[in-house]
Amino acid sequence: MKKFLIIGVLLLLPVSSRAAVIPSNGTDTDVQRIHDLPSTVDGDIITIPSGTFSWTHVVNVTKGVSIQGNTTVNSDTGVCNDQTVILDDIVDLFTAIFDGNITGNKAWRLTGITFKAGSRNTNVPNGIIRVHGDSHRVRFDHLHFTGQLKQSNGISIYSGIYGVADHVVIDQIDEQNLQNRVFNGSTPYGDQEFSVPAGYGGPNFFFFENWYVDNSGHVFSAGGGWDASSSGKYVIRHSILFDVEILCHGTEGSRLRGGRAYEVYNCEYHWDYSTRMDGIRSGGMLLHDNTFIGVRPSGWDTQAYRQIYNYGGPWRGSPGTNEWDVNDTEGNGTHVDGHAPFPYESGSCSGSLGQQGTITVTGAHQPWIPGQWAGFNVRKASDNSTWLIQDNGTNTLTITSWGDPANNQSLAPGDAYEIHRVLQIMDQPCAGACNDAFVDGTTTLSANISLPQATIPVVSTANLPSKGTADINNGFTTIVYTGKTANSLTGCMLGSGSYNAGAAVKVSKNVVTGEQTWPHQQREPCYSWNNLHTDGTHINIQTSSSNILLPGRDYFNDTPMPGYTPYTYPHPCVQDWPECNAGASPTPSPTPTATATPTATPTATAMPSATPTPTATATPTPTSTLTPMPTQTPTATPTVTPTGTPTPAATATATPGP
Repeated sequence: MKKFLIIGVLLLLPVSSRAAVIPSNGTDTDVQRIHDLPSTVDGDIITIPSGTFSWTHVVNVTKGVSIQGNTTVNSDTGVCNDQTVILDDIVDLFTAIFDGNITGNKAWRLTGITFKAGSRNTNVPNGIIRVHGDSHRVRFDHLHFTGQLKQSNGISIYSGIYGVADHVVIDQIDEQNLQNRVFNGSTPYGDQEFSVPAGYGGPNFFFFENWYVDNSGHVFSAGGGWDASSSGKYVIRHSILFDVEILCHGTEGSRLRGGRAYEVYNCEYHWDYSTRMDGIRSGGMLLHDNTFIGVRPSGWDTQAYRQIYNYGGPWRGSPGTNEWDVNDTEGNGTHVDGHAPFPYESGSCSGSLGQQGTITVTGAHQPWIPGQWAGFNVRKASDNSTWLIQDNGTNTLTITSWGDPANNQSLAPGDAYEIHRVLQIMDQPCAGACNDAFVDGTTTLSANISLPQATIPVVSTANLPSKGTADINNGFTTIVYTGKTANSLTGCMLGSGSYNAGAAVKVSKNVVTGEQTWPHQQREPCYSWNNLHTDGTHINIQTSSSNILLPGRDYFNDTPMPGYTPYTYPHPCVQDWPECNAGASPTPSPTPTATATPTATPTATAMPSATPTPTATATPTPTSTLTPMPTQTPTATPTVTPTGTPTPAATATATPGP
């Protein structure tokens, strides 16, 4: 692995003439108390001393301060000197350890801290660090996540936050935990990012650089990896990754748009098992100059899940009849706006089928030519369940669906089906800006309802589409309606539960047409180049959705993206904190300033310990090749079975910085 420009060791923060350095006693209550003091202002530094501290409550950060411990990290080797250790004993299962709301030009930095599991055995979903707001000056650096943390997420980025997380080590991961989430699209849903190009090579991403993530031993696990939704945009670069999955969820089950874009480059991948890397389910990706060691992965996948599962919600499935998509309307692989989807075939099921497999059916145009429906789509007429056809016989269909226990799609004898063909799915992989914007039409229930029911009374339908999918009570249930009067939705199907008058009803629509129609989304190809395994072969983009994603149109392999230049490295917030000015000269190494250790109070929960010895993370040895499971997608918030206490690793000395 080539040496990076900055050795991953914590340097004490330079102190400006205006900044105050305020020592804490290391407890969550004292850090929060200092933060909340009127005298603590933007630019100040709150220090946490060496020692081990059990934290039971979240620290909420709203000021542009730095919070600094004494842990040092070497992200080239994974060696950490865990001087300042916070034990995760958070009692509120819906909070993080640090939760930041950073707005405007405020600059928040969190640095020099080790996080380990405490005594709690229950997973917390919101992550170690959670930040939302609209600041572009956020930096998390020289952090160590270790010790079987019971946290589904590591760092979670929301709602317009840009910046950098650098020199971070994650190891001793508990199953699927410590996945990093990037949901930093515009509020509330991420529509804005899908109205403009991705902006590859620009500053409007959250950057993860100089990381060392060891997820070895966990097969098909999301642990320590990355995921995006709500038009999240992120970059992973100059990092060392052991069995780490990087992905984007799609525009699928909720009103949120899927991940918008990511870049991965100058990283060193190590794989212990055979896999097709998850890749993306929406948006785009650039992949270049990465090195692969160990078992060779087959490539990065591109997957359009809405054609294999009806998620419900505003976007539903994509069986070739969804108004948000480009569907074959002419029976020859072409689409004309305003024309109905072409009905290639219809009939009923003679047999039964669970999620996927082969089923015998009747059809108006049987006997079929074997293979003629491969790449077409099946829709179950009663509930819009959605499958992709892999193959067919003279009277059978072999269909595939989402391979997850949550998938409840099925077919039974007598069920009516239809065959249609989708050509382009809204927000599919390698899709870009929409020419038509979205808006939400809203109203409220005018009377109590108990779903399902055919007619739903509302205050007004004036700003609602003539037909479509509606969310009731802020997404608690979804119904499909086929018509409307001035004060009701008619022909309603699906939905469950009882709701009172006044509950919100929301319907997304194309602002140009006023209906739920295709937003004329442009294609924005994905690119892969110079990604090499040590055996000399190239690692590139593949697809599980070859019926709609084509090489040379939707993605290009071994082809640099025209006009692309990577963004400044190191990130400006690394070179020039806290101003974060691109092109600034690197900040010189400051002279360390001693900070007095405060006297502990009788109520403090700090547990000072002897100076810890840094631990080295051993490089994992590749195991024998396992049978690949390319359709299995890691779940971000699984139920986790605790594992035993890890065996201590050999000690080593951290490399000092320049």
